[in-house]
Amino acid sequence: MHPVHVRLLDHARRALGKATASPEPPDGIAAAEARLGRPLPPGYRRFLEEVGKARWPLRIENVATFEGGPWPEYFVPFASDYGELVYGFDLRGGDGADLPIDFLDFETDELDEDPGPAVPFEDWLAARIDDDVGPAPSAG
Repeated sequence: MHPVHVRLLDHARRALGKATASPEPPDGIAAAEARLGRPLPPGYRRFLEEVGKARWPLRIENVATFEGGPWPEYFVPFASDYGELVYGFDLRGGDGADLPIDFLDFETDELDEDPGPAVPFEDWLAARIDDDVGPAPSAG
């Protein structure tokens, strides 16, 4: 399992008292790719295959089953902070395997005009965990 996924599950267990991986089945992966209209970013695919979904201060789910909206057609949400922010892939950017990850603020109901750079999902996830609990201890 990817180290950031282990860290996520450990943090969720400490925060919630329980957290288990429930990997997304192949038809869920296919539904996510159909929703994006392209192959999944590799890190997000691995998250779905290893963890499936997560709940701690953020709710992270399969893009195919994420509810809410309406969203701009180029914004495909996968996470919410249960309050003001929804995170999603911005289909306007990224010419490689990864996509920009943007957020929509419920108070302003706006996204950035420019999609920004593509971000590996693991880096985005590690930054969200760091925001919540601080950086992971260095190995060494």
